[in-house]
Amino acid sequence: MASNADRFLKAVEDAEVLTETIKKLQEEITSYQAAGQNLDSVRKDLNKQLQTAYKISENMSGLIKTIAAFGPEIIANQKEHANQISSLNEKTTNDLITLRQSLDKIRLLIVFAIAVSAVAAVISLLTLFV
Repeated sequence: MASNADRFLKAVEDAEVLTETIKKLQEEITSYQAAGQNLDSVRKDLNKQLQTAYKISENMSGLIKTIAAFGPEIIANQKEHANQISSLNEKTTNDLITLRQSLDKIRLLIVFAIAVSAVAAVISLLTLFV
């Protein structure tokens, strides 16, 4: 049979094991509490991020609707401006061709006038000597 001293030593050992187990349990509870607080903080931050993303998506949706409403008009205006530019290019080209032709005629008239002047000078010189 175990003596009272043996039972007492066994009770002390059991108390130490129990104390150590309780200490570990308390550490785990504290760790879980800290993790819970961290998760709560993360949840709050995530919620803020989601609210911001939601507002951005709402704004983007409105912007897309606005662009969709004006898109055909913008494209039509762009086509109209392209047609106007093409028309102006064609008109400018035609005007340049006309100007070039006029300059060619003026150049021909100048050459003709110089030639007539030269002939007239030769004739007047010949009439002086004859």
